[in-house]
Amino acid sequence: MRMMRTEEQYAARVAGGIREAERCLQCHDAPCTKGCPAGVDVKRFVGLLQKGDCAAAAAAIERDNPLGLICGYVCPSAETCQKNCVSAALGRPIDIRALQACAITRGRMHPASYQAAAACGGELRFLREGAVETVSYLPDGRGTVAVVGGGPAGLSAAWYLKQFGYQVSIYEASDRLGGRLTGGIPAFRLSPELVQGEIHRLTEDIAVHTGVRLGRDLTVRKLFQRGYRGVILALGKMRCRALPIEGAEAAGVYTADQILTGSEWCGEGHERAVVIGGGNVAMDTARVLLRRGVGQVTICYRGGSLQVKALPEEREEAFQEGIALQLCAVPLAVQQENGRVTDVRFSRTAPERTPAGGTAPAPLRETYDFTVPADMLVFAVGYALEEADLLESGIAVSGGQVALKERYRADVAGGFAAGDAAGGRTVVEAAGGGKAAAYALHTYLREEGRGYERSVH
Repeated sequence: MRMMRTEEQYAARVAGGIREAERCLQCHDAPCTKGCPAGVDVKRFVGLLQKGDCAAAAAAIERDNPLGLICGYVCPSAETCQKNCVSAALGRPIDIRALQACAITRGRMHPASYQAAAACGGELRFLREGAVETVSYLPDGRGTVAVVGGGPAGLSAAWYLKQFGYQVSIYEASDRLGGRLTGGIPAFRLSPELVQGEIHRLTEDIAVHTGVRLGRDLTVRKLFQRGYRGVILALGKMRCRALPIEGAEAAGVYTADQILTGSEWCGEGHERAVVIGGGNVAMDTARVLLRRGVGQVTICYRGGSLQVKALPEEREEAFQEGIALQLCAVPLAVQQENGRVTDVRFSRTAPERTPAGGTAPAPLRETYDFTVPADMLVFAVGYALEEADLLESGIAVSGGQVALKERYRADVAGGFAAGDAAGGRTVVEAAGGGKAAAYALHTYLREEGRGYERSVH
């Protein structure tokens, strides 16, 4: 078994970016652009790469996605821009994600050209209901605004609000900015040094307050009382879910968060692990376990192969590293001895369609239980918002996110939401959502003027 070094392999793809760009057909209707949640003009930046103008290509990307370099490493492009690529019918789609990383990496090597190209702003692009909308803006914002949450959506929102002319403050509950960028994506997929460099770049001239938690330390009402004209709620889903199965209190049971952040397990004392889940978090968790010395790792997921949510490349790399996958496996109980995990018992099921279009496990005609030997169990079944923090701050919650009166606008005057708090799932969606929420707040403040009234419930 050989550990895949994703970062090194991906660097080789980035290095070949110009040659890859030459494959682009420059389609008239550019279906790739209609698939980017951040609204990046894919056709334009790839065309600039074809001409060798990396600085202008980088500026074109970052005008609509300030997290463009990070997305160049972790964006699920196979499900977004590349999914629509016409070249897929000719063999394989253009590697747009690698081209994005290539453009920004090379473009920044020429600071003067890069800064000159970046200064030509004034327009933003949004993806709305499958169509791209372009709007113009003036940097005429006045006064101070606050962003609650320093993850991808909060960083994007704060950066755009600064471009609009506001004095911006970020309030972050943890001791560092980044959210899942710094506490959830393994280093072999995304360099921590790269992330810190991007955070530093994005937060220049922005006031950052860490260790300040909504609900416990401040409320939206208090922010307005301090003189902030508007607030963007960009809280992330940081509470890792677990399943209420029998025996889940045994020693050796963890959540994915504890593994990925290294907060409560540093790689000692376990030989066989079971990871429950079927998304990218489950794949990342399993691969981290291998790297920390666990000899045998099995991912168990209740759905079938078509329901696995992890990206195809994530699955492939995990399998090449020797990680096993059990499908149609619903966890029933953790078996233990002397209070420690010894096995995990499952029921074999078949996935069936639900009325809402999703999948749910259904017993087979001849259902049966089976066990997987393990001394460690990790739940990687998703994350949730800390709804209590929002409710204590007077913010309504609906469906696991901030209740919205309209797109990005919270049910409180001057309050908007983005990222996980508004239904975003990925870094690129967070970047696009942060931009859209910032523009919505800017539009609101320009329309309302300085004399508008608020009522915070």
